[in-house]
Formats: sequence, structure tokens, C-alpha cells
Amino acid sequence: MTIPNSVTIIESYAFHGCTALKTVVNFSNLSFTKGYPNNGYIAYYAKKVVNVPGGEFVGDCVFGELDGVKTLCLYLGNARELTLPESYNNGSYVIAGNAFYECSSLESIIIPNSVRAIGNYAFFGCSGLTDMNIPDGVTTIGIFAFGYCSSISEMTVSKSVTTIGEAAFYECTSLEKIVVDSDNTVFDSRDNCNAIIETASNTLIFGCMNTIIPNSVTAIGREAFYGCSSLTDISIPNCVTTIGFWAFRGCSSLEKITIPNSVATIGNYAFCDCSSLTNATIGNSVTAIGDYALAYCNSLKSVTSHIPAENLFAIKDNVFYNVDKHTCILYVPKGARNVYESTSGWNYFLNVIDPEEPTAICEIPYETRGTGTGTVYDLNGRAVENPTNGIHIINGKKVMVK
Repeated sequence: MTIPNSVTIIESYAFHGCTALKTVVNFSNLSFTKGYPNNGYIAYYAKKVVNVPGGEFVGDCVFGELDGVKTLCLYLGNARELTLPESYNNGSYVIAGNAFYECSSLESIIIPNSVRAIGNYAFFGCSGLTDMNIPDGVTTIGIFAFGYCSSISEMTVSKSVTTIGEAAFYECTSLEKIVVDSDNTVFDSRDNCNAIIETASNTLIFGCMNTIIPNSVTAIGREAFYGCSSLTDISIPNCVTTIGFWAFRGCSSLEKITIPNSVATIGNYAFCDCSSLTNATIGNSVTAIGDYALAYCNSLKSVTSHIPAENLFAIKDNVFYNVDKHTCILYVPKGARNVYESTSGWNYFLNVIDPEEPTAICEIPYETRGTGTGTVYDLNGRAVENPTNGIHIINGKKVMVK
């Protein structure tokens, strides 16, 4: 439904009951609000509503001026391949937020150099897009701009981009390669790292399944790997000092994580919802662990903390929320078991093990080893069928096997 700029009034209930009305493009000076019954219920049922006084169609694209800025407001086509206009009214323009929202048929798009910005959620849910080249001219990429573009495998960021919104590439689960133009002065992808790094701060702000974090990075930014469900393994170098809020949240294929001794702060929800995570190691310099940092990691079998007893701090009981602390083993530094067992947050673990402090000595007859008559684990939590002499875990306790 398109309302021309000549319309000045719409009578009450004029569109009442028009439940099949999906899109309303308004070129008049009236104002329609999605889900509201004003102006004759015209926008009450619609899924998409765009107000562009004096706007026009250019092919399947709705163009106009919003707040004095020439804007591609909405795309209404279903093309598989699309080339956007080189200009609008002989000038540059921006792509509005939600302009291509859930255009799942779109597989390829050419964005001209005349585009200056890509708005919030602009290509959200374009699950058919296979690659994206951000052209010279674009300075801003909005929040969730390419969220759920699950088929994009390569992303190229031009030298002109200076601002990238949070979670701009959320759930781009097929993304394998990220390249930032070497002439970009704000961001880089140094050492072929397949990531976007804020150059001035050495903060990694966005990564993908093939990211290799360079040794020069000092921080992993907020939401850097948020929703990267295809990430199975990542090595954090011993130069990173901060892991930001939501940094690895929802990395549901990540199986283990080692937080190096250089890290001081682990942000809220940093590893929340990493549902395949079985082992987590925390370095000895950590001084703060945020709310829900390892919550809902319900596959965790062991947590190894290297924080010494004299530096141990209380954590909130939600840090390991929904982790089975009856079965998950907490390994602690030598001589620190009693401190961990009496410190808030850590004391929820029922099995706190100091690997250098045997809790019992037992002898397993040779003829019963490997017969399945008992459950024996090594110090990494792995089941052992034929335990040799040494320290093992039996029935949740560390023992010296003779």
C-alpha cells in the first residue's frame, strides 16, 4: 500500500480489518505508526511502515529525504542480485535502518561508493547473502546491520569506515574471512587475523570462526564473538588484559577456553551460553569476573583456577549459574583448597581439588583394572580404563593409585 503525497486525511476505520496489509509506504505529510490505529488503522496490521514525505520509488527502492538526508528507506523487491543506484538526486545517500530487513531472497548486492552509511539492522536476516564488500564512501555501519546474514562467507571493510556498531555481524555463522583495507586509519586486520581490530586501542572488536588473535591485541571488545556459533577453538594470547562484556556469549560450539595470566578482567556474560564448553582455565592475574560470565555452560566438566589463595576474591553466585557444581571439578593452586572452599561463589563447587594434595591412597588390583568396575579419571577429567600408578580422581576425590 502506497499513500501519495496528495493525501491529507484518512477517515477513521478506513482500513479496519485489512489484516493482509503487510507494507505501508507513506509519501504524504501524515504520520503512520506501526501497530497503532490512528489514520484509519492503516498501519495497525502492517509489518513494515515507512514515512517518507515527498518520497518516490526508484525501481523497487523507496527513496526520499529523512531529516534532510537523502535516504534509501526501503527495498520492496525480491531480486537475487541487485545493484543499487549510483546516486539519488545527483548526490550521495545512506541506507536506512531495516531497509533490507529479512530480504532472504537477496544473494548478491553491489553498493556504490556514493553510499555514506549503512543503518541499524539494514540487512538483518538477509540469510541468502553470500559475500559483502563495504565500499569506499561508507563511514558508518550500524548495530546488527548484518545480523543473521548466515550465508556470508567473506567480508571486506573499506578504508572509509570509521564506526562499526555493536553486534554488526551477529550470527554470521558462515563467515570465514574478514579483510580491512590497509589504508583504513581506524580499523585493521593485521597479520591476516580474520578479525577487525580498533587500531588505536589494539582492541579486537569483531571476529569469526577462523580468527587468530594477534599478539599485539590487548583487549577483546564487547560482543566481539557474540553469537559466533561456528567457533570451535580460540587461543587468547598472553597480552590480552581485558575480555569485554558478552565477548564470547553464545559461542555454542566452543569446547575449551584458556584465559591467560595477562588477563585481569572478565566482563559480564563473557562466556555465557557456551553450551559445548567442557574445560575452562582462569589465569593467575584475574581480579574481577563479571555477572553470568560462565553461566549456562552446562557441559562444563572442569574449571582450573590459577588465582592464588592470597589474591582470591568473592564472586557472585550467578557467575557459574546453571553449571552442575556437583559434578564439575574445580582445580585450584597448591595449598589453596581451604580458601576456595570458604570463599563466596567458589564454595558452591563440591569437588575442589588441589592436584598436588592427594586425598587418599588406594590400591586397585591389577586384575580389576580396565574391567569397568570403577570410574577413574585423570586430572583433566578424562575417564581412564587402565589407570597407572599416580594421582587420579575416583568417586570425585583425588587419590594416589598404587
